[in-house]
Amino acid sequence: MGSGTGRRFDAFREAANRAGLCDLIPLAYGETVDLRPGDWLRFESPDENVAAMGAVLNAGRAEAERRGYPTTNSALMAPAQLAFGLRALQQDAVQPGVHLTASPEDIALCYDKTTCAAHLSARGVPVPQVFSPPESFDGLLTLLRQEKRLFVKQRFGAGAAGTMALMSGPRGQVIAHTTLMPDKSGPRFVKRVQKLNTTEDVQCIFDFLRPMGLHVERWIPKAGIAGRTCDLRIVATRNAPPFAILRLSRGPITNLHLDAERAASDALFALMAPENVDALWQTVRNVQAAFPDSLTVSPDIAVTADLRNHVVFEVNAFGDHIRRMTIGGRTPQDWQVQQMMKVQSDAA
Repeated sequence: MGSGTGRRFDAFREAANRAGLCDLIPLAYGETVDLRPGDWLRFESPDENVAAMGAVLNAGRAEAERRGYPTTNSALMAPAQLAFGLRALQQDAVQPGVHLTASPEDIALCYDKTTCAAHLSARGVPVPQVFSPPESFDGLLTLLRQEKRLFVKQRFGAGAAGTMALMSGPRGQVIAHTTLMPDKSGPRFVKRVQKLNTTEDVQCIFDFLRPMGLHVERWIPKAGIAGRTCDLRIVATRNAPPFAILRLSRGPITNLHLDAERAASDALFALMAPENVDALWQTVRNVQAAFPDSLTVSPDIAVTADLRNHVVFEVNAFGDHIRRMTIGGRTPQDWQVQQMMKVQSDAA
């Protein structure tokens, strides 16, 4: 269940077809289907289907209003509404005896950065320190003077939408790397990271984002390769080898759709001591254990600049769509299908 079309669905359908499964039913949010015990239901993002996205936003409107978050017909402008709508429609779709690739509760946890960070930390997973969101821009400036560098994110956002990497400038001004640009009619989301050099511009962005719900965390200096900042997107499926893609950026925000570059993870692991690489993979296993009802988890992990430590700064609900990547000739979706078939066989 997701968009019912698009690249994500096609990648999974192709994997299923390679395994000899040809009876997939495309299902968009807002549609219904009767499933039988033993069937699998896979939840996905609705992002390539306008009608599905509308159904999700409609389903989340009442809960967002009840909790004081803005509601609109745009997912970018109402991330909490989107998260609540996904959970509502996914819970409604669950049927007795049907296997799930991820539970609605696990997906909701991934969408809530603040609650997710606390969930991981309580299970021994290293995460950046999280701060209470300031109620005003003056409060943000006070915190920034203490910390020197901060990340400000939408609590329920995805894909770095609305993210600000903040630091103090040489003349006392606030500098932000962000995916928002001030405009005459108000800030607008952009697909290329921008650098804002004036405190006034940063305040404009902060005031725009604050009602949507904020997640504020310590900016952890990341490892670098050839003058680029880097981090890792991991895709780990139960009983399968984990995938890792290195993301390289000229700035602090490394999302691939924002013009970061991808590279083989070995380029980073080769710089690290073996015991520190082992510790990172243990963290991946701990993240998997923290989401026992999910077939696949997709954490974003930053190795610190000294190459000794690492932190998990996000777990993606729908982060397994990595193109042109295989292990043993299999894509992440191939490994998922194999595990799904094993679960079904063991239950027979």
